[in-house]
Amino acid sequence: MPPVPVRPAITLTAATCLAFALSSCSQAAAPPDKTARGTAPSQGTANADRPPSEQPEHAGHYALRGVHVADLELTPSADGANWDVVLRGGSAASDGAAVAADCELHARGPLRDDGIEANVMPFEGELMSVTVADLKRAPASITVRFDGPSIVVEADAALCGNGADFNGRYQRRQ
Repeated sequence: MPPVPVRPAITLTAATCLAFALSSCSQAAAPPDKTARGTAPSQGTANADRPPSEQPEHAGHYALRGVHVADLELTPSADGANWDVVLRGGSAASDGAAVAADCELHARGPLRDDGIEANVMPFEGELMSVTVADLKRAPASITVRFDGPSIVVEADAALCGNGADFNGRYQRRQ
């Protein structure tokens, strides 16, 4: 049998292999438990009396541009009491072939005063998947703070490849 030709343009880094492995897991994620979803009740905040669906000014798509590039999506969750936070990207193009594979994190948490404290939850995403077992090994959270026209994000990217970073100031996309 003749050898199978290999395309020399394909370079797989350890981070890329990890991303492929995580995204191709066939294990179905169990429903998230309440501790993984960030469903702690509001504690007397200014927005506690208004459900997220009545606070549309924060909903939308935001972008981080700079050394690291990422996108943020904020939407009121279906339960009406929380917000869904989705981050995608986190890599630095300047790293070239050593770039971490793009990452994706899904989290949910309540809107409080000037931000959202959200716990990453199990999900099957566009770029990767996270299971309950992943979160037991490495719990993760995302903090979103509204700062005028921009949003400041602090996220734990331990579930992502080395070098991935979502932290920074995001601007609303048009």
